[in-house]
Amino acid sequence: MIQKSTKNRNSDTTKIYMNGNIYTGGEKSKWLEAVVTKGNKIIFTGDKKSALLYKKKNTNVVDLQGKLMLPGFIDSHMHLLNGGFQILEADFGGIKTKQKFQQKLAALKPHRGEWILGGNLDMNLFTDNISPDKTWIDEIVAEDPVFIACRDLHSCIVNSAALNLSGINESIKNPEDGVIGKYSDRKELNGILLESAEELVKKQIPQPTKEEIRLALKKGLEYIKQFGITSVHDIGTPELFDLYEILNVNSESTCRINTIFPIEKISDEKLLDNYISRGSDFLKFGTFKVFADGSLGSGTAWFFEEYTDQKSNFGLPGKSIMHGNLKSLLSLVSQKGLQAAVHAIGNRAVSEVISIFEQIKPLKNIKKYRWRIEHLQHIRVEDIKRLNVLGVIASMQPLHLTADITLCERKLGKDRFAGSYAFRSLLDNDIKLCFGSDWNVVPPDVLKGIYAAVTRNANKNIYKNGWMPEEKISVEEAVKAYTINGAYASHEESKKGSIEIGKAADFVILSDNIFAIPVEELVDTNVLMTILDGDVIYENW
Repeated sequence: MIQKSTKNRNSDTTKIYMNGNIYTGGEKSKWLEAVVTKGNKIIFTGDKKSALLYKKKNTNVVDLQGKLMLPGFIDSHMHLLNGGFQILEADFGGIKTKQKFQQKLAALKPHRGEWILGGNLDMNLFTDNISPDKTWIDEIVAEDPVFIACRDLHSCIVNSAALNLSGINESIKNPEDGVIGKYSDRKELNGILLESAEELVKKQIPQPTKEEIRLALKKGLEYIKQFGITSVHDIGTPELFDLYEILNVNSESTCRINTIFPIEKISDEKLLDNYISRGSDFLKFGTFKVFADGSLGSGTAWFFEEYTDQKSNFGLPGKSIMHGNLKSLLSLVSQKGLQAAVHAIGNRAVSEVISIFEQIKPLKNIKKYRWRIEHLQHIRVEDIKRLNVLGVIASMQPLHLTADITLCERKLGKDRFAGSYAFRSLLDNDIKLCFGSDWNVVPPDVLKGIYAAVTRNANKNIYKNGWMPEEKISVEEAVKAYTINGAYASHEESKKGSIEIGKAADFVILSDNIFAIPVEELVDTNVLMTILDGDVIYENW
């Protein structure tokens, strides 16, 4: 079992929150005048007069000054370690030209023979059919190996030194679920690697030390506080769980973590029993993730129809689908009474996953253990009702929509948008919707995520009525997807996700009432305070 912290995370101080707009997120009473907490729990919700009866000599009265108070935000899909390393490593995000790309690269000064690592590169931002390849890097860094991860986490670009060090040449065949990129007019390698082909280079990169990993985790945790996030569902590993546990023991963690393990760990009985038994209110495990395809940006999301910009390319099914063992893996998850989270982006990947879910015995376990499909960016209309029957949770990321609006037109064509980011259709079919960021793929900015879901826009002016406006949802529906629905997705709705008596004192206080202001002003709203377990962990009042 997890040890108790040697430090005092919070005291038993009573706090009264009042004089603001308090949205509970609960079903019985949506709005309150006041909330009272004792230590890390909510002990009263209701009117201001009754709340003041709890006031004693040492009571802390928090004047909300008319601001909006919500349950703490839950990010239901995040790569926290990757995000932390992105802060520490070279960030190529937003770069659109060769000049800027090479300027960024030239600014990095490694020791001779060391790897240069970077990330967050978006290959789709480059125009005029010109995008980075190994020559862009070779012109600046010829001798030292370079690895730059793309923002989709499904592709990368490397230089000639990295290819040579990894033994990759023109005679090497593609791995079964990956692509070693070549120039279209010749057999020469271009330095672009998709899906599992990345691993050929990654295994040559020295692994970070435990201390480096710990530093990256702390950087990531520090970063997400500013967005009002108090809980995350982290795509992690048993090793990361161990480090989170250490952070908790030392009261260094500032977030509740629901860790999701790779499905390859499903057969390790001792490991499962060990990690499940060590669960706490701050750290838990009970979910396995598996890939059914890749990503839209890299052209590896799996569709029924070919990509309009890549003839004869339908994307790539995941390794477990290629090998035909996804059903057996998911059956093991079901037998052990645990949750499955399947990455599926293209409409064929989503449809195939639903078909396999329908074959799992007993079928009721899928609904009972709240199985999820991660991303679910493109779904055929006829497959939505199949999700409803199974009770599958749609775990989606609204900020992906802002990046994919132009990508969809280029890669899919305008006649194939139906079923893309189908928030409204999913909700109308009573499918539980939980939201996350997929950080470090996109920023973990919850308020911008709410804006994207409500307006279907990448910014204030790109579309007059939003992209596919029929799929817009309300602010309240988006807030629930970032709060109580996220708690439901990790079987914790009785502990957090709404402002109700007995639940955790996790709150976020915003500068504006997002339920009352024009939706265009959502992106101008700020997080003033993040409160976790009764303690203020971020303040920008």
